Amino acid sequence: MRYIYFMIIFSFFNLNEIIGCTFSNNKEWFAYMPEMRRILVSKLVEESKELSKKLPKSKKNKPFLFLMRGNSGAGKSEAITSLPFHIHQGTINPDIAKYRLREMCKKELNVDLSYQQVDGEGEKIFSQWVENFVKAHKNCSFVIDRRMLRVSDVENKLSLAKIAGAEVYLIDVEAPFEVSCIRCLTRPRCEKNPRVDYDCIEDGYRKIHQERAELIHHILNPSENSSFKLVTHYELRYSDGILNCLVAAKDPQQGWVIYHPDLFNQIVYQSEDKTEKIIESVGKTIINDAFIAKILKLNFIQALKKDGLNDLITEGMENKMMTETVIQILQSEPREVMKIHWKKEIRKHISLHKSEQKTFELERIINYLADELTELRKLKGQSLSTVLIAQ
Repeated sequence: MRYIYFMIIFSFFNLNEIIGCTFSNNKEWFAYMPEMRRILVSKLVEESKELSKKLPKSKKNKPFLFLMRGNSGAGKSEAITSLPFHIHQGTINPDIAKYRLREMCKKELNVDLSYQQVDGEGEKIFSQWVENFVKAHKNCSFVIDRRMLRVSDVENKLSLAKIAGAEVYLIDVEAPFEVSCIRCLTRPRCEKNPRVDYDCIEDGYRKIHQERAELIHHILNPSENSSFKLVTHYELRYSDGILNCLVAAKDPQQGWVIYHPDLFNQIVYQSEDKTEKIIESVGKTIINDAFIAKILKLNFIQALKKDGLNDLITEGMENKMMTETVIQILQSEPREVMKIHWKKEIRKHISLHKSEQKTFELERIINYLADELTELRKLKGQSLSTVLIAQ
């Protein structure tokens, strides 16, 4: 079924010019961008409006601007879904704008654009999406999901809150550099999750650590006329796939609370030398069986948590099942033999829970990991930094 906005496009362009056309020059599609941009922005603003109906307002009955800050692969999308209200779509995110533009061009113009080709146009759509929403819906809460590495990047978004008359709820997500790289390497292809360049992840990790202490200082000690006074809620979260916790938080009721002092110091005050050593170490990573096993273990735990099977981790399956069975996966050939090993281990442990539904869910996860393993094996012998390319 065609997108509804296809009919809108049809009203602006000659059908023969759009459907089934083939561009001999990569720049020819660019002529259609202004109108496509307008249509796409209109649709995205409507989605954000629908989302705003589900979002809470502050104690003062003001709208909230939720800002999701963190490096690529830090776990911002997971943090969004953990909020106490359902978010399906409507989050204002430049990656969504770029993905939708690529899909629109593919379906309506028969042209397959690369991530790099839509980058500039996607940023324009993102900017117009934010601007149009704030202008049209000033009393509505909304969510912006962007890296915001610099203090100035956050400050720029705070100006939107001032225009919207909103309080700011800033969620700052931290993940180890290696984990961010793994997530970006293996993330499923969808509108929120493009694969990004290794250099981009490295730059993000470096800058976010350079600026986090200053950011927190501005939030806790805003100057008289500072826009940081609008930040009424702040959360610093840590997410490495296995440990996910709230490290520190500020809100009007409890004030400023540090829940994990050692982790807080590590995240906020990590020295530049340590940051560079971590980057250097990860940059030398060669994809081999041991690294693939690490990826599979991480993704298995994340899948269990995502599907609400956390109890299986706490009941002893993590150490015994995952480490042993991941090794079995790497050693078992062909794939059918590998699946038999998985199912044998699953059923042995699942008998403790007497739940066929859990058995089914685990087998589905295993099948997904088996496909992932097939793709990862193709990368063996290559360096992590060279296989992470924007797509």
